[in-house]
Amino acid sequence: MWALEFGLYRLLSDHENILIAYERITMGPKAGGKTTAVARWMESVVLLGAYRENLSVISYAPGTIKKHATGDGRATKEQMVSAAEQRFSTVVCDDNEADALHIASLAHSQIGL
Repeated sequence: MWALEFGLYRLLSDHENILIAYERITMGPKAGGKTTAVARWMESVVLLGAYRENLSVISYAPGTIKKHATGDGRATKEQMVSAAEQRFSTVVCDDNEADALHIASLAHSQIGL
């Protein structure tokens, strides 16, 4: 798991950054203890990296990202990809890339970077 920490460190040190924006972790009732623990650990790595680099951090609930992207807080993955392709005039590889684009757009619209 050190690979995540090392990768984040390299990413942050190789680029000029001012903000980390990410999708807040939400766990449904079916998530097991190990799944929740790993997700929380990953989030703590990101927060620690931001602290070390003196960066601001903002997190968004999944529904907030979906509402920003499509106007519907319950949008499907397919709708998120379609909205990203239309908004950013690009081919999106998958729903993770679409989410990343929408999160960046949302942070930009709120903070004005």
